[in-house]
Amino acid sequence: VFMKVKNILFVMVSLLVSLEVTGQQDPHFSHFMFNSLYLNPAYAGMEGVSRATLIHRSQWLGYESTNPADGGGAPVTQSLNLTYPLKIKSPSVYNSGAGLSVVNDKLGPVRNFELKGSFAYNIKLSTGGVLGAGLSVGFWSQTIDGSLLRAADDDDVVVDGLSGQKNSQLKPDVSLGLWYKTKKYEGGVSVRHAVPGKFTYGVDGGAIESKLVQHLYVTGRYNIYTGTDIMISPMAIVYTDFSEYSVNYGVLGSYKDMKYWGGVTLRQSTARTSGDSKTTVSNNDVVLLVGMSLLKEKELRIGYSIDIVTGGAKAKSATSHEIMLSYVLPIGKDKDRAPLRSPRYRHEN
Repeated sequence: VFMKVKNILFVMVSLLVSLEVTGQQDPHFSHFMFNSLYLNPAYAGMEGVSRATLIHRSQWLGYESTNPADGGGAPVTQSLNLTYPLKIKSPSVYNSGAGLSVVNDKLGPVRNFELKGSFAYNIKLSTGGVLGAGLSVGFWSQTIDGSLLRAADDDDVVVDGLSGQKNSQLKPDVSLGLWYKTKKYEGGVSVRHAVPGKFTYGVDGGAIESKLVQHLYVTGRYNIYTGTDIMISPMAIVYTDFSEYSVNYGVLGSYKDMKYWGGVTLRQSTARTSGDSKTTVSNNDVVLLVGMSLLKEKELRIGYSIDIVTGGAKAKSATSHEIMLSYVLPIGKDKDRAPLRSPRYRHEN
């Protein structure tokens, strides 16, 4: 077992040595604690139930583009994740999982679309925890709407090359991840966009080089049982492309196995400008989260978060908003299904 773990770690580290430096392109999610499959393919099947999770994010709500005719310029993102537990080499134990992730991210004239399928396999360790290794494969599509670009100078190579039309390119996309879980704590490390890509749109002279670069994600959570119906869970996530670093940390409190929950996290992002070794704070947010579970067995979850920008707000509107819906699907249910192994999503069928 430990040889398998060492081999997986070696592959992960080998992939990291080729990380390029460029601007971070993956969207933020304040509900990162409910969006683990998007962050890490090793989470597929970890819950032991089939679940669909939908998140809609409106960032810097009210931010407007310079030209009113172009419509709103604030980023808008939707994420849909589906996960399904599998029994591999065992007729009674759910030790694997499959998943599907879809992301639609619009940032002004640029739209990114991601579609990936995931598979994860779990190894039970002598420590009592479970280690999952996951792989996701799919594609990343990027579209630039040339009609929304405004040239500062005549004969602009980029604007002229795009001909005032929508231009799209598609690249393969691969992610790798590890996830470790015990009753009290869990966390993972993953590399998204393990195969770098470049979008040029056929514009002469290499005027456009939009790079799909590798991103590293590290997440963690610790569950504190109070002896009552309340559980306190400190958590954190760090992600970077080694040009921009973002850290989101805080605490979530839940009542009666996620019947109700609420929490607060703090997010700080830092970045380096091109050719400058100095790192500056690009954004500070305070994030408030609330939510509740509905239906007889808490199959439906509804969550809401608001981000309040407290630093780096000169070019941004003051708030961002997210709505999260999550539903346990009846697919794959059986009478012998054991309770969920994760206290964060404990649920009996």
